[in-house]
Amino acid sequence: SAGGGSGSGSGSGSAFSVARSVYLDQGPLAFWRGNTPNVLRQAGAAGLNFALMDHYKRAIAPVMEWSLSLPSNRAAEDRKRRRALISSFLSGGLAGGGTTPPA
Repeated sequence: SAGGGSGSGSGSGSAFSVARSVYLDQGPLAFWRGNTPNVLRQAGAAGLNFALMDHYKRAIAPVMEWSLSLPSNRAAEDRKRRRALISSFLSGGLAGGGTTPPA
């Protein structure tokens, strides 16, 4: 069509006006219709992600502890802070990779 846009109808206006129309016609629950499976899937994935993150953090703790014995010019506090950051990054990445379904 010459006016661009998508879908059927006469191009009823902005997203706000469409949302307002849906709210007035069907009520606030219309925005959540069909979303329950997504919420359940995300809740399960988030729980598994937290559990796996703790597991991976414990699994890599000995390696992180060993790394403190390596020679370094950094102060001990800086090394501990850096170790905590790397440990969180690795365990979060592994947990996220373990809970993300293949495409």
